[in-house]
Amino acid sequence: MIVLGIDPGSINTGFAFLQQGETHRANQYRVIRSGAIKTDSKIPFQERLKIIQNEFLEVLKSEKIPQMHISMESLIYVKSPTSLIKLAQTRGLLISCLYQMEYFQIHEYSPNLIKTTVTGHGHATKESMALMLQKILKVKNFSSHDESDAIATAFCHLLRFPTNGPSNANVKKSTGKRNLQNSLSHLVNR
Repeated sequence: MIVLGIDPGSINTGFAFLQQGETHRANQYRVIRSGAIKTDSKIPFQERLKIIQNEFLEVLKSEKIPQMHISMESLIYVKSPTSLIKLAQTRGLLISCLYQMEYFQIHEYSPNLIKTTVTGHGHATKESMALMLQKILKVKNFSSHDESDAIATAFCHLLRFPTNGPSNANVKKSTGKRNLQNSLSHLVNR
């Protein structure tokens, strides 16, 4: 299974293509490609959206993978209504790009669920998440937190999505009890 993880942002948007082998073993996960679409916060928001759209479509076209799963961080509470609106507009743009490329199965995960899945703690810092991902995936460094958050989002989906078939809904929110410790316990309890 290959998953595209997306960390939407109105300034920077992270993306990551993760592949899972036949089993849920730690060495069966591989980062195919990851990065962040970066824009300048000083340019107008509409121009940033155009940059994000163009670059995200280029990423999707260059990695066209049939039957790829999509996982995206869900909207979070922010103090500024303006920031929330911009984030929602960016997410809508990204979903539109996915639909344009005929990817209709989009799964959403809350930031706390992603953190719990990766680190075992729902309020983990970005640094501890990145460190855990570096250990699990044998990746040296990430270019930004946007990139590592996208990898975490894809990894969360790989651990939580049932492997016996695709989901029925277009946008699905996961609330399962599966976390990293439970998913990889067979490696620790030998």
